Amino acid sequence: MLSSGKKVKSLDPDFPGAYWVLSAAHIANKRYAEAVKEAEILLGSETTIFNLYVLGLSYAMNGEETKARNILLQMQKLSPDHIGVSAYFGDIHNLLGDTEKAIELVSVASEVGQ
Repeated sequence: MLSSGKKVKSLDPDFPGAYWVLSAAHIANKRYAEAVKEAEILLGSETTIFNLYVLGLSYAMNGEETKARNILLQMQKLSPDHIGVSAYFGDIHNLLGDTEKAIELVSVASEVGQ
């Protein structure tokens, strides 16, 4: 996955998907600081719920709790009624050690999605 992301980035450095793939690959390889760098570039291409989510996960995995929590606030402000926000929030809260809040948010997301 890492080599694919690097190849796409070299072919088209303006393609946001390359940065998502690279961030995910770095997370999978436990290279969280590198994931943050790629996710920050991704967010710079467009501020979307998903791009914020990728950056929030990267921050949480890298132990940057304050930055991850700030991303949660930005996500909520950008789109408070987005169905995926509760699930995304749940993922990030879980990584931050807020297990009860994570379960609550994922439960809300699953109820809304039914």
